[in-house]
Amino acid sequence: FRARAVVIGQALEVDGVAQGPVVSPANTFPFLPDVGEPLVGQTDATLYPDKSLVFRGCDAAAGWDAIAQDVPARVFGKFSTVEPELRAAVVLLRNVEISGAVVAFSDSASPAGRYLTIRTGSGDQIVFAPSDTPVFLEGDGEVPLDLVCTGTNVRVFLDPDVLQPTATGVKVVADLIEGVVTALPGSNTLLVLPAGQTVATLVHVRDGATIIDQRDDNYKLLGFADIKTTDQLKVFGLNASPCNTLFEAFVVLVVGP
Repeated sequence: FRARAVVIGQALEVDGVAQGPVVSPANTFPFLPDVGEPLVGQTDATLYPDKSLVFRGCDAAAGWDAIAQDVPARVFGKFSTVEPELRAAVVLLRNVEISGAVVAFSDSASPAGRYLTIRTGSGDQIVFAPSDTPVFLEGDGEVPLDLVCTGTNVRVFLDPDVLQPTATGVKVVADLIEGVVTALPGSNTLLVLPAGQTVATLVHVRDGATIIDQRDDNYKLLGFADIKTTDQLKVFGLNASPCNTLFEAFVVLVVGP
């Protein structure tokens, strides 16, 4: 075991958000601790040349210039009541992400990808998702970027080294349908009637979807052909939208009868 930094005595571990970059020659950056942390209110975090270490994640070394406004961080160090300041031994920069509902989108040919307008708690933000951005349904299932559309709820992880908000990954919040299979029209589709409703939803089960039999303690994988009428299902996927005419299913759980 090789230590990169050693703090003698009691050290604080404080989660928060940088409110700006490192300012020279003081080598400080404004830092706002999260609610419930040992420090309350904005304070200056001080870095020391050749001593204070900055990492992106847990082990990717980064320069001090990686500290910027709105970057979440965890600071290990000691608090001085004299200045006052948080004297940082180690700063771990966490993933920058935004969450919200997609309210608009537009495709781009050069560079290839899709611009997403995401409605967050602090207003709308436009993010560019390159065509090779990994997109996954929360829980399971890879999602094509062209299904990330108006009405989709997402968590977008941003590239901290690019000025324009650019996605390095997208997690899509799954929509859920629970009901009984009333028909199998063909082409990997199901008619699922939710409880208490009179109109069934047409569901397209995607190639490669995960289908699991949960009717007893011995869960097992199924194929689409194993689904029968009267089966009770929980279906996770994406509601119909301007980008897809049917409910797109990525995970199907057979829970009864």
